[in-house]
Amino acid sequence: FEKKMKKIGEASKRVWLKRSIITTRNQWNSLRNYRNTIIVKEHQQEEKENQRDERPKLITAALPYVNNIPHLGNIVQMLSADVYNRYCKQHGEKTLFICGTDEYGTATEVKAIQEKKTPREICDKYHELHDHIYKWFNLEFDYFGRTSTETQTEVAQDIFKKIHEQGYFNVRDHEQLYCNSCEISLADRLVKGTCPSCGDKGARGDQCDACGHVLNQAAELHDPTCSICQATPELKMTKHVFFKLPQLYDELKQQLKTRQKTWPEEASRIATAFTKTADHDRCISRDLTWGTPIPLEGHEKQVMYVWFDAPIGYLSMTKDYLKNNKEDNYESWWKNDDNVRLIQFMGKDNVPFHSVLFPSTLIATRDQYTLVDTIAMNGYLTYEHEKFSKSRNIGVFGSDAIQTGIESDIWRYYLMRIRPEGDDANFRWDDFGEFVNSELIAKYGNYMNRVLKFSSIKLGATLSDHYPEMLTLDDTRFIRKVTTTIRLYHKNMEAIQLRDALVNIIKVAQLGNQHLQLVKPWTLLHTKNKKYCATLLHVHLHVVIQMIRMIRPFMPEHASAVAASFDIPDISVGPVDEEVPLDILYPGLDFNMDAIKPPFRSLNPQETQKFHQQFSGIQQEQL
Repeated sequence: FEKKMKKIGEASKRVWLKRSIITTRNQWNSLRNYRNTIIVKEHQQEEKENQRDERPKLITAALPYVNNIPHLGNIVQMLSADVYNRYCKQHGEKTLFICGTDEYGTATEVKAIQEKKTPREICDKYHELHDHIYKWFNLEFDYFGRTSTETQTEVAQDIFKKIHEQGYFNVRDHEQLYCNSCEISLADRLVKGTCPSCGDKGARGDQCDACGHVLNQAAELHDPTCSICQATPELKMTKHVFFKLPQLYDELKQQLKTRQKTWPEEASRIATAFTKTADHDRCISRDLTWGTPIPLEGHEKQVMYVWFDAPIGYLSMTKDYLKNNKEDNYESWWKNDDNVRLIQFMGKDNVPFHSVLFPSTLIATRDQYTLVDTIAMNGYLTYEHEKFSKSRNIGVFGSDAIQTGIESDIWRYYLMRIRPEGDDANFRWDDFGEFVNSELIAKYGNYMNRVLKFSSIKLGATLSDHYPEMLTLDDTRFIRKVTTTIRLYHKNMEAIQLRDALVNIIKVAQLGNQHLQLVKPWTLLHTKNKKYCATLLHVHLHVVIQMIRMIRPFMPEHASAVAASFDIPDISVGPVDEEVPLDILYPGLDFNMDAIKPPFRSLNPQETQKFHQQFSGIQQEQL
């Protein structure tokens, strides 16, 4: 009986074990199939994300007011657009980069009063100053125009008339502040007072700088005063033109919903919040003389509100640029919404106007205009913990940057390295010196200089053969890490995360320095491993080429200077490959030793401290 039970027990164990094995095998197969499904889905998602949108890109930077010299906060917006535009062109994309000075409106009239000049004289003077500063910063606009042109009047009035024909305007009485002392109707920017939203006492009549609140009229301010004479104005009734935004609300909301996916989170939040103000009509006429005249009977002495008129400047400047172009035309860019991507760079204070008012203006014409696809917003850039302000003359201005003697490429690097992506950022002189010395020079410049100098010593004036089969596991790991970082760089650039892209360029240099320390090629010069040494240098020279191509949109002059080390025309202008190529350089290629120089000069603490004291934060107007 016991033997029989023992046999039954052993058989049961075998059955149990067999069933367990089958169950485990089935579970493993299920997990493997699940894993494979996930991998396929991730691969498909990655392929989808990596697919380039082949549509031509219409790139704009917010138009700077012409009433003063631009400060670094303004320049960050335009520099961001320039870096992105250069990257797109470098990779074979068709782009059109448009910007110009915003010349109409109260800001110009106020400056004219202050300088005892005509508005036209003010515009001519400051447009030239803006143009000079942007050229020094190496901003490569396709066209840098002006809003005070005949073309602007033609395009803006055409849009106004079409909106009027569609029934989106109405005329009604409107209370406006009038200064009895100056004997003029006060435009919004000529009024200061307490913000009804946040309580800041320095708010302007059109917008509060402290909280970004946009006012429908200056009369909404508490305790308003005239900016010219500081007197208290009184309310008077006048007839004005109003834009019926509520009738466009649903359509605008739908447009935003489909386009906001690529916007920064903060830009979407601002746009959504401001969309709620579209529940009432907005006044788009002003009692001024300097502006685009209202083409409506009874309103001949009024001009268009600057935030209705100014964004139309993008269109008029494009039309001026392409007026003699037989192969391209203004409508192929601005009346081609399905086939053109409109990407607009701006600070967050400009988001309400570009996300709501400007698209509403174009929609209301029923002319199928190209609407904004991506708003590339940056936060505020403060100066030594104070807010940049042209009206208060706080911070470093473009002309100051030129006078420091620091190269424009270094300024470009630092401004993009601290670019306020999402959050606000702060310009500090000690921080400037630290980034240049400890990062740009000690990491990026050090790696590049080590590779180029050592290669010239080892290889002489001519590049020798290389032997890929000699590369070790550590070498292939290094190449793989660089490739991964380059792919991150591309993702950053495509998503307009320019600061992060620049960080990944520095990371490539760090990887390069670490690998050099690991393999120590200088120890191989006088051994039997000379072939391996030449192969290592061949790899690192190709990494350097990738780096100068990656950094070219940020520092174009530097990239061209380093490229002069190689006897290959325009080696720095090629696209950045997804993987590190090893076939750009070839045996027998001449190596220009004279071009190999330290790439940057350092900023010592005494120098940055001197600039900190020189630009104390309260700047007088500089001519």
